[in-house]
Amino acid sequence: WRIYDRLTRSYEQDNVAGYAYYMFSTTAVVLAFEPRIAIPSVLMLTIGDPISGLAGSGELRRVKRPPALAAMFGTCVALAAPFLYRTPLAVLLGALVATIADGVKPTVEGYIIDDNLTIPPATAGAIWVGIELSATFGLGLSAAVLSVTAAVL
Repeated sequence: WRIYDRLTRSYEQDNVAGYAYYMFSTTAVVLAFEPRIAIPSVLMLTIGDPISGLAGSGELRRVKRPPALAAMFGTCVALAAPFLYRTPLAVLLGALVATIADGVKPTVEGYIIDDNLTIPPATAGAIWVGIELSATFGLGLSAAVLSVTAAVL
């Protein structure tokens, strides 16, 4: 049990561990979405989440500190851009939603909703919306959003 105790978070000791949520959510996204949506969504969890954790303070907080949020957002933009370069709006929406899913720890009746469960499906949904909005309103909207985001950052 010592190994189990070291590998799991305190709130996972008596509940389903994050790796189970990880497998469920990534499998669902891969089955439900086309590869250009599913792959960046899964990468945002597998690469973005650990980088955000390294950039954070290591403490369990309801909302992560700004350096961790910035690391997650930047990493997610970099991960999504090669797959979605024609729809910058989808890149930005996906990265924003992944950052929120990673950075805010909601609780339901004292149970923490694990980001391993929420990042892939929430991100895939946001990317899909970004693609659809780009198709509906043209790339001009995507370029405008990208310009405003670049100016803010």
